[in-house]
Amino acid sequence: MNRKGACHCEPPQGVKQSLKARLLRCARNDVLTCVLTCVLMFLCSYVLTYAQSTDNDDAFELEVTTQADMQMQGQLKNYFTKYYMKQAKALLRAGKTEEALVKFRRILKWDGESSSAKEGITAAEKKIAERFLSEQVAMFAPTGIKADERIHSNTPYHLSADDTLEITVGGKSELSRELSVRQDGTIFYPLIGNIKVLGLTLSQVEQEITKGLSAYINDPQVAVTVKVSAQR
Repeated sequence: MNRKGACHCEPPQGVKQSLKARLLRCARNDVLTCVLTCVLMFLCSYVLTYAQSTDNDDAFELEVTTQADMQMQGQLKNYFTKYYMKQAKALLRAGKTEEALVKFRRILKWDGESSSAKEGITAAEKKIAERFLSEQVAMFAPTGIKADERIHSNTPYHLSADDTLEITVGGKSELSRELSVRQDGTIFYPLIGNIKVLGLTLSQVEQEITKGLSAYINDPQVAVTVKVSAQR
């Protein structure tokens, strides 16, 4: 401050023009007011600059941490996908299909688009279904069927109670059966259940069994004959 009382404090960059006008008004009246005004405006400018810098830092930290999280998630995805795939294939080779299926499904939790995991699940489920089918068939394993005079499906024969049927499926010997028509007119065939056959021809019975087995076998070739006729 010179002898005439003028204020020489240097305002911060960005508020210099506004300070000039203020200083011109206050220099002739009150030197103390001029000084305080200069200091206050400097502090306001500093606070605003600091706040803007802090906001930029927060945005930068958020961007960096987000990118780091994405990179870490990608690394975990690759690691667990390879880890569980190796285990699943080993379990399949060992015949532990159910356990392998669990591992394949865990892969999809990390990588929902993994084609290898989806193919593995399909293969494992198919093996489980085939094993279940074999177990069900084994429960009804046929007893010895004697070659005898039979009535074939090209004969216009209508079934009655106590007729004994011989049922075969081409290429599936485990599905061969010798069944008697029960008094309620039904037979029980594995995988299908009760079938109403009373009054049907052998050709119609073949169609019913073929329809039922189609859910488990592609294009089943069914043949039904009467081994022992109750009508004779």
